[in-house]
Formats: sequence, structure tokens, C-alpha cells
Amino acid sequence: MKNWKLLLIFIFSLSSFAGEFNVLTYNVAGLPQIIGKKNGQNGEEKHPLISPLLNDYDIVLLQEDFSYHDLLVRSIYHPFFSKQKKSGFFRLGDGLNRLSQFPFNGLTREKWSKCFGIFRSSSGNDCLTPKGFSIATHEMAPGIFVDIYNHHGEAGNTIGDSIAIKKNIKQFIEYIKDHSGHRAVILAGDFNLHENDPIDKKHLSNILNSLDLKDTCKELECDNYNHIDRIFYRSGHGIDLSALEWVNNNELFKDKKGNNLSDHPPISVRFNWKKSEVAKRIISLRALNSGLCLGRGQDNKAVQVDCSNKVQLEVIPTKDYSISLMDVETKTCLDIIRGSKRNKRDLIFGPCHFKSHQRFFLEDFNYGKLHYLINRHSKKCLDVYKNNKNEGGRIVQFKCHQDDNQLWDILENNLYFKKSLSSSHKF
Repeated sequence: MKNWKLLLIFIFSLSSFAGEFNVLTYNVAGLPQIIGKKNGQNGEEKHPLISPLLNDYDIVLLQEDFSYHDLLVRSIYHPFFSKQKKSGFFRLGDGLNRLSQFPFNGLTREKWSKCFGIFRSSSGNDCLTPKGFSIATHEMAPGIFVDIYNHHGEAGNTIGDSIAIKKNIKQFIEYIKDHSGHRAVILAGDFNLHENDPIDKKHLSNILNSLDLKDTCKELECDNYNHIDRIFYRSGHGIDLSALEWVNNNELFKDKKGNNLSDHPPISVRFNWKKSEVAKRIISLRALNSGLCLGRGQDNKAVQVDCSNKVQLEVIPTKDYSISLMDVETKTCLDIIRGSKRNKRDLIFGPCHFKSHQRFFLEDFNYGKLHYLINRHSKKCLDVYKNNKNEGGRIVQFKCHQDDNQLWDILENNLYFKKSLSSSHKF
């Protein structure tokens, strides 16, 4: 059956028009033995039982994957997965890991700006580990990108916890607005927020309304709106997402004695995606100093080429009017090598993740007839290195000076593009 599932994924990838996938969020209660057994959890016994069950899900988002990670992933078939990162005072890490049938890039772990509680049962002991959230961009098919967030919220019910929760939610919303812009998003995890608590309900509404998200539990009329393990989503940038099925798989995740494998339920949602009909802007860049166009060279580095071999770039709008530029043919994005901020660093085409070093501002020059491109991360300009006028010349980033080797014609359908694409123009 698994082979058929992989075949369907392959077929969807070939068509690149529509497909289905399911997402599981699961807090596996992987606390160290001295804590876990005291709380009725035993990861050493239960994680090997959980592991093969995870193979029924295309994307798995795990929380509290602390002390028994090797046992948890021992039987998985997912070709793409995050590596456990040891951090924090007890070297337990944030416990946020993911498994995927689809490639993902730009995995980032963000720690909450505030925590409260160490060895205090009423406050959830949140400061023992660097809790927070993680983000990666999953490529469901060539050119089909969804930002997927894995979230583990502050626990506890003291005043200190309430202050931390409010501050962390603000941090979370601002991060998603900045990073994901108007792209498709799935947000899942252990929120530690209860629908039947007035303050928690206000926090949940703030997340949903601020980010234009849908709650799959309510949309699909799940069995219990008070779950703290949740999956939210939205469509975006040419990708329509729809939730088809919400499932609590608790009856499957039990040991031989009928005991739950975690103190949290495994919640999954089956999604459909399809391309929406949106106008795409395809451009090419021609250097003023040489008349040559931006193209792809060895090792996927950006170089000057004859304009008959230029790279066609899809303009992908992001937050704050910056844009990402994706090669139409390879579905890779223009990037700064290793995300550097230094002068003379090459531009490359790499897997799209839409972090700040894959985002550019297009600024007008000479009344919009020419443009220079400023990288959002480094604040440096796209530059033809040493004013090279030959094919194969390197394209790098360099301190902005607006000489001819930093000025670019924007070509659309092989013609000059007369309309301004400046940072003040909203795509």
C-alpha cells in the first residue's frame, strides 16, 4: 500500500496541477526517563511502537521529541526529515522535528522570546528547554511551495505564563507575516490553548484573524473543539489549499494493554492542493554595462550569458514589497551563497525557501527605465563583478553605488518593461 501512495505522489508531481497529502501533528511526550516515568510516560517503551505508525502520514510534525529520537525514527520510510538539534541547558533541544515525503528547505528553529517556569508543576517547566516553533518550505510538486510551521506553545496557568504566552503569540504572528507574506501556510502543533478558556480563545482568534487562517477542526466539525493540538491553514500565491478530513487517530496509537502511546492525541488532516488561476509575471534581467543577461553557470552560479540563453524568472511577491525570483525551468530561486552579507559573494540558484537572502527590492533609476536590485538580507546590490563585459562574468553582491554594472533592464516577453517595479509598487 505504501508503494501505491508513493506512486500517487509521483503522479501528482508530474502533473503539477493538483494533489493530496495528509499532515500529522503529534506531541510524543519524549521526556527524559526520570521525568517521563514519573508522569506516566515511558518513551523507551512507547517510541518504538509509535515509529512505524508515522509512515501513514506524508508530513509529520513532532513535539517533545527529546530523549528517544533514534527510537522514534527507527522504522520510518520518509525520505526527508529534520535532524535532532541538541540545545538548551539539558541538551534536549526544542523537541520540534519533522518527517516528510516531500523535499523541504530553509528549516529554521525559533525560540520563544519569553518563557516562565523551572521545576514548577503549575507553570509547565517551560524554561527547561528552548521551546518555540520551526518553519520549513515544503515543495509539494515542482514549483508548488507551502510554508509549514511546527508550534509548541508555552504551558502553565500562572500570571507569569500568561505574560509569556501573550508575548510569544505576538512574536509568532509577526514572524509569519514577515517570512511567509501571502504564501500558502499550514500551521500545526501543540498550542496549549483551550477553546473553553476565554483568554485562550481570544489568543486563538488573534492567530486565526491576524494571519487569515482557517481552523480545520471547526471547518470539518471535529469531535472536540477544545483540543490543544491543532492544524490551521490558508491558501496563497497561486496555490489553493482545502481541508478534506480531520481525524483523531488515538485508537490506533495504543500499546498491547490499550494504553495511549502519548498523553496527547495524534491529530491529522488530509489536504487537497491545486494551482489557482493567477497572472504570473515572468521577467529577465539584462545588465546595462554589457548588454548580456543574467543566466545560470557552473555549480548553479549566476553569470552573464547571451540573452538567447537567459534565465526566465517568475516574480514571487513577499512581505514588505520585496520579491523572490524563481527560475521558471528549474523551480530554484536566486540566492546569496551561504546567505552571506559580505561583498563579492556569488549569487546562486538554490532550493526555494524565501528567507531574507532570497528576497530583493527592485528600486527605480532614471525614472523607472533602469533598476537596481537590493538584497533584503545583506542590503547590497546585484553587481556584475569588476564591470565584466564578457559571457561567464560573475554576478555577485556588492555595496550599492549605482554604476552601470549595478543597473539592469527588466525584460518581459523579450521587451523592455516600462512600468515601474520599484519597492513602492505592490504586485
